[in-house]
Amino acid sequence: MACEQPTQGQIKGKFHFLKADHDIFCDVKEGKKLFDYRKNDRDFKVGDWINLTDYYPKTKSSGDSIDLEITYIMHGGKFGLPDGYCIMQLKRLRGMYHG
Repeated sequence: MACEQPTQGQIKGKFHFLKADHDIFCDVKEGKKLFDYRKNDRDFKVGDWINLTDYYPKTKSSGDSIDLEITYIMHGGKFGLPDGYCIMQLKRLRGMYHG
């Protein structure tokens, strides 16, 4: 099955290329984990996209990847989140899997 890439009209913001440990990647891929806690060193915004890659730290190799849209951001500095960090709500669109 061919992967459906987001078209220019679907992308509202920037594309961020990030890695996740295998267990976390699998939870995101299976729809169990729909959020991500990250240092906000990339100025994440609602409408941006994340290309999340399955990463194996022991071998420093990459595997499959999926595309996710950022639909909500809770910024640090309140609710116990440290300044400079954020929690992002993610939405995976059907067919946005590269493997």
